[in-house]
Amino acid sequence: MKISFSPRADRDLEGIFSYISLNDIEAARRIIMRILQSIAMLEHFPRIGRVGRVANTCELPIARLPYYAVYHFVDGTEIEVIAIMHDRQQFPPNG
Repeated sequence: MKISFSPRADRDLEGIFSYISLNDIEAARRIIMRILQSIAMLEHFPRIGRVGRVANTCELPIARLPYYAVYHFVDGTEIEVIAIMHDRQQFPPNG
């Protein structure tokens, strides 16, 4: 399975890195690496996520972190990561 990232997911990763790196750049790097490693598992195990809160999406909780990836199947060979959310954020956001 090929994995792609939407522009929004790219912005989410950049935002997470920017926020955490204000206090600890090494922690920010480790967290982004863990998120990306977790998402990479979808390449071989595309159904490990839970059913998403939005129709036709899935959510992959990131182990030991307060984040989850929202994704959907583009076709039989590609998964698109739509967003990376903090557990306290709602997807899709209201408003």
